[in-house]
Amino acid sequence: MGLEVYTWKSSRKGLGFTTPVKSTLLGGNVGHAAVELTFPADEKGEELAKKYQNTQGLAISKRTEMVPEQQADGSYKAKEQINYFVYFSWWPGNSNGHHINSHRDDLEAEWRHEPSQKIKSYTKGYLYGENVPEDNKTNVKGSLVREKTITKVKEFSHAHLKHDIENDPAYKALIAEKDGLLAENSRLRDKLTIYMQEVGQALIENREPNKALDLTEAENDRCRVIPKEITRVNEQIELCKMDFEERHLSVGEAPAAIIRIPTNYDHNAPDFALDAEKILEEMASLSQSASAYNYTKFNCSTTATKVVKAGIGDELKMTMEVDGFDVGKAAKAFISTPTSFCAFSKKIQSELLHLNTKQDMSEQRQMDEPQIAPSNAFKARLREITQEPIKIEEREKVDVGFAMG
Repeated sequence: MGLEVYTWKSSRKGLGFTTPVKSTLLGGNVGHAAVELTFPADEKGEELAKKYQNTQGLAISKRTEMVPEQQADGSYKAKEQINYFVYFSWWPGNSNGHHINSHRDDLEAEWRHEPSQKIKSYTKGYLYGENVPEDNKTNVKGSLVREKTITKVKEFSHAHLKHDIENDPAYKALIAEKDGLLAENSRLRDKLTIYMQEVGQALIENREPNKALDLTEAENDRCRVIPKEITRVNEQIELCKMDFEERHLSVGEAPAAIIRIPTNYDHNAPDFALDAEKILEEMASLSQSASAYNYTKFNCSTTATKVVKAGIGDELKMTMEVDGFDVGKAAKAFISTPTSFCAFSKKIQSELLHLNTKQDMSEQRQMDEPQIAPSNAFKARLREITQEPIKIEEREKVDVGFAMG
């Protein structure tokens, strides 16, 4: 869990300008950057997800993941846990001048128009076994080369990894939530129907209807909210299905780099980590903003950098500065590229690791001090005792010297 950074066509060195220039001239994609936030689907997680679920362009859903859980003896064991995930990927679009892609969209988008070496037919048998995938066609065009159509593998299914989604805990939790909302909605509608019948009967009998049968104010509020919640859960179910399907598929172009940065909203969160809620707040703010995609001034890497920086609160930023790390300087780039964003994310990851390591060492020293302190005190006292006769003897010699003088 935490924040995962994805970059396509990023380099380990340089500023990342060579790749887009080469792709523009000779054909291919210029690269991309995106981030994904995950957090536990507990009570706090539910509140956080509901708060931002209706944000236009921001997709939130659940998935089942294996996470490490610390045991009483300090060791870790794998544990199955339901988490929320939020994917943020900034693209040009008609809505507000930008569009937020899904992870599957990014994988396929980075596959399209990207040159690839042709795999010979007999080689495919060694690579894929019996399930040889079909070749798909795409166009590649550059300023210095003619447009050409190439064929390459787009998708490959790993049958041995495939499982039934009906048995997935996250999917079952969403279905149970939907069933609960539908049952509550049905109960309130039945109660309203009974009261309307009571009103009709009261008119016939020329009497006041029994108000005890009417919906309460809280129930009326639920009648207005439940349809929205059912829509929200349906959207989460569809996203959960898509995400589940990707687990046994190799789709499109895999990221060149994946960087994991810890957040504070995690059962195993370290002392120093990014603020998950501030990250989600920045994602929502950018998704709703009127800022349009701009290739040089406000691109995918620019927005992804803003999301990571948003997770660095004032206190953490001050701690980093005391440690000699300048966040602004680390994030500075003349033009943000997947390479510059990747480098920035690695620096943040490294600095957090450094701070947490120092903190752990400091705590360990504090734990060891009570055991060491008595030993040191005993040695100091022993030294005083052994030195005391020598000091007395020296004072006596001095006194004798004065007396003789």
